[in-house]
Amino acid sequence: MNFLKGTLAVTLTGLLTACGGGGSKGYYGDTPTTGSTPETPATSTTEQQKFLEDHIKREGSILFGLLNNNDPLTPKGYIDHALDTFGNGVLDLAVNVHKEFIELGENEATKKGFFYLPDCHANDTENTETPDTTEPTTTETTIKQGCYVITGNNIRDLLGDAYTGWKFEVIAEDLKNLQPKEGLEQYIGQTSVIIYENQNKDKNLNNIVVTGKFSYPYRQSWGLDQDTQIRFVTIPNADGSNGGFNIYNDPTSIDGKFYVIQADSSYSVLTNDNPNTPNIEPVTFTVHSTPGTQISSFRIKEDGTQVLDLPSVTAISGQRLENEAPATNAKSIGGSIYIEGKNVLNFLQSQTGSTISYKHVLTVDADGKTATGTVTGTTTKK
Repeated sequence: MNFLKGTLAVTLTGLLTACGGGGSKGYYGDTPTTGSTPETPATSTTEQQKFLEDHIKREGSILFGLLNNNDPLTPKGYIDHALDTFGNGVLDLAVNVHKEFIELGENEATKKGFFYLPDCHANDTENTETPDTTEPTTTETTIKQGCYVITGNNIRDLLGDAYTGWKFEVIAEDLKNLQPKEGLEQYIGQTSVIIYENQNKDKNLNNIVVTGKFSYPYRQSWGLDQDTQIRFVTIPNADGSNGGFNIYNDPTSIDGKFYVIQADSSYSVLTNDNPNTPNIEPVTFTVHSTPGTQISSFRIKEDGTQVLDLPSVTAISGQRLENEAPATNAKSIGGSIYIEGKNVLNFLQSQTGSTISYKHVLTVDADGKTATGTVTGTTTKK
C-alpha cells in the first residue's frame, strides 16, 4: 500500500488466554499496516499486542482509512462489512436524501418520488365490539404525525449515478442460489427513507429515518473466478422513535452539519464471498445512542472535515470458515470508534495529502481469548 503512510499506537489491557486457535491468513492475506512500531505499557506482552493488532487489522481496514470497496485485492473483514454498510448504506444515504429533499423543497420533492402522509403512523386497528345502546359512543382522538417518504428504487433515481448498482427493492430472484435458503426471506423488501414534520420550524423536516432492505456492490477476490460481490442488508422497521436508523440533523450545530442517532439501531449484512464454504456468512452490527447521555453522531464541519463518533458499538460478529487449517474464525468485536478528517468513510477517494486521525477502544473476542485495547494514529494519502 505504497500510497499511504501513517502512525499507529496500540495500548493493550485485559487479555484472558484459553485454549483455541485458527487463523485466516488465507482470506485476509497480508493486511496493510500504518507503518510504525506500536507502543505498549510495561504490563503488556508481545502476545497481547499481536492478538489485538492482528484481529483489528484483519477485520477493520476501514478503521484506518484503508478500505477500498472497488479493489478486489483489498481484504474485507467483519468491521469493514459492518461499518461500510453503516457509513455508506445508512448514514450517507440519509444525509444525501435529506440534502436533495431540502434543495428541492416540499412541492418539487413530491414530483421526484417522495409522497406525503398526513399521519405517518396511523392506527389501522378498528373496534369491532358492538357498543351498549345505553352508553354514549365517543370518537377516538387522533393525533397525527406528518412525514414525507421515498421508497424503493425511487431513491436511486433521486440520487443518480453515485448509486449505480444499488437495489432498494430486493426480490426473491435477487437471492437465488444462496444457501441455506432458510431465513433469506428477511432480506426481501424495500428501503424507506422518512423525513418528519414538526410544528417547531427549527425542528421541521430535520428528523430522518432509514429502514428496510437494500443491496449494493463491492469487490472481493480470492484469486479465483469471481471478484464482484453483493452485500444484502436488512434494517428493522421504524416507528419514528425506535427501530431502523433514526438520524436527527441538529439545527443548533456550532460548526457545520451535525447528525445525531436518536436510538439504538442494528442491522444484518449478508455476505457470500468466502469460497471455503457454500453458505452465506451474515455479519451483525448494533450502534447504541442515548441523546443526553451518550450519543453516536456524524459531523460535517464548515471546512469539510468529517467526524464519525460511535462511542458504543456492539455485536460486530460473525464467522469466516477455513478448511486448510480447519477453523470457524468466529469472533465478536465491540467498543468505541472515532475517525476525523477528510472523507472518513471513503478515505481512499480523498485528494493527495489528505489525512485522517483515529482513536478506537475495541474489545475482540476470538480464538478463546479476549483483549481490549486503544488504537490511535493518523493516515495520510500520498
